[in-house]
Amino acid sequence: MQAADASCYAAKEAGRNRVHLWLDTDTAIRVRAGEMQWAMRIEHALDQNQFVLHAQRIGGARQEIPGDPGGSPAAA
Repeated sequence: MQAADASCYAAKEAGRNRVHLWLDTDTAIRVRAGEMQWAMRIEHALDQNQFVLHAQRIGGARQEIPGDPGGSPAAA
């Protein structure tokens, strides 16, 4: 059933009115099956609240020094 589903998606991605023949050695089908597995794993992780969001403030590499019009780099 997964092979048929992957073949349908491969044909759809190739364009309209296409047919995709499934072969055991077909790399497009294997890639698509791998993508479907990842999608299921991600959906499961979302359902189980297994994602953690991390954030990091982005700041400039230079710090303005009062009285310096050139914006010299801050001392490390």
